[in-house]
Amino acid sequence: MAGIEKVLSRILEDICNNYCKYPDIWDSEKEGCELWESETCTHCPLNDIEKYSNDRNDRKED
Repeated sequence: MAGIEKVLSRILEDICNNYCKYPDIWDSEKEGCELWESETCTHCPLNDIEKYSNDRNDRKED
């Protein structure tokens, strides 16, 4: 199943880098932080997918 996690990781990275609108409009000087450090990214619903994938990996290792 590790293959699924790798695929999900690539998909999430692709969405963040190529489909998310925020990298195009984010002004780190004005906002005071980099986008990936912001509440916008912290609360992105895609993080739920990544968290689920990480949780599955953690359970496998136990």
